[in-house]
Amino acid sequence: MRTPIAVQNLLHQKMRTLIAMVGIGFALVLMFMQLGFLGALITSATQLYNRLEFDAVILSRQYLDMNRARVFPRDRLDLARSVAGVKQVLPVGLGYQLWKTPPVSLDPMQTPRVTLRTMMMLAVDPDRPETFRRAAFDRPEEIDAALPRIRTRSHVVIDRLSRPEFGPQTAGIQANLGREIVTIAGQFQVGTGFGADGLILVSMDTYRQILGIDPREQVNLGLIQLESPEQLATCLPRLQAEMPPDVQILSRDELFTKEQRHWIQGTSIGIIFVLGVLVAFVVGVVFVYQVMSSDITSRLGEFATLKAMGYTNGFIGRVVLQQAAFLAILSYLISLVLAVGLYELTRQLAGLPMQMTWQILVMVLLLGLGMCSLSGLIALQKVRRADPADLF
Repeated sequence: MRTPIAVQNLLHQKMRTLIAMVGIGFALVLMFMQLGFLGALITSATQLYNRLEFDAVILSRQYLDMNRARVFPRDRLDLARSVAGVKQVLPVGLGYQLWKTPPVSLDPMQTPRVTLRTMMMLAVDPDRPETFRRAAFDRPEEIDAALPRIRTRSHVVIDRLSRPEFGPQTAGIQANLGREIVTIAGQFQVGTGFGADGLILVSMDTYRQILGIDPREQVNLGLIQLESPEQLATCLPRLQAEMPPDVQILSRDELFTKEQRHWIQGTSIGIIFVLGVLVAFVVGVVFVYQVMSSDITSRLGEFATLKAMGYTNGFIGRVVLQQAAFLAILSYLISLVLAVGLYELTRQLAGLPMQMTWQILVMVLLLGLGMCSLSGLIALQKVRRADPADLF
């Protein structure tokens, strides 16, 4: 079997090929990372909601995202409970407070350099384990153990994936939470994201003690559980019709879509990651064009010979595109190995849910092939415009 001309061209000048692979691989690694960050953004936007059990949810009409959920009156829950097909409606509180461990005096005259970090608080009724979807937890037994522990006032359970900057997080450790001192009673696992660096699970009473707001009266989320999930299509319109205009009712899927769309389209973070992929693509096209153009220029005599022998521009074009495709695939394999390592490093250092999904694998491969093919087509114009008689 004869070795394709494209492969021979790549092997003929190994150093140039290696440099090309490094440049293309760099662009592909950038794409892997930007898409990975974008995927982590989408995952983290809903990973807390994914662990709550509900078919539909009551939100304030002023709801922006999970970090700015706003509140609505308790009687909206009672209205929802009166709708046929609704099994129960559970209130949930979402809030933030400053955290410091180990606890110190918050008097600025005594401790002028205290560094506090913002901790997200999730308030639930510890006697209602059905608030959570056990199957969504990696360790469901932890959430079972967590609920009894938070019954004690000022006891909290902390997400073990909270940033290490929050300090020691083992059971028994005390911490400042606002103006109060709380005790860590255990750990569970949800994960952090771009909206919150840390998460604690608290009871309704502890939440009221810390923030001065009773989440049973001023509710952030009303989790609607239906008697049967199949009733959603009929119950949702009835629920929406019963509610006053200060609240909105969304299905589970609608809430997830709303949250993800907000983070991708409504924040600078999502826009930056999307633009990052485009910038990496453009940088790759420019780099590959320079390499391919230089290679074609050095081989004009060879291509002229082929044209003089009767080979068409189409044949030469296929050779150049094959060469570009080989470069893309080889660079892709190298960049994939590097990206997998960087994903793991990012998970460890930043706590972000970076996952190498098959969608990312396929998208980067297609972007790499498209990037190299486009560069090859642009560089190929030199050969197509040339007259064989002028090339010797």
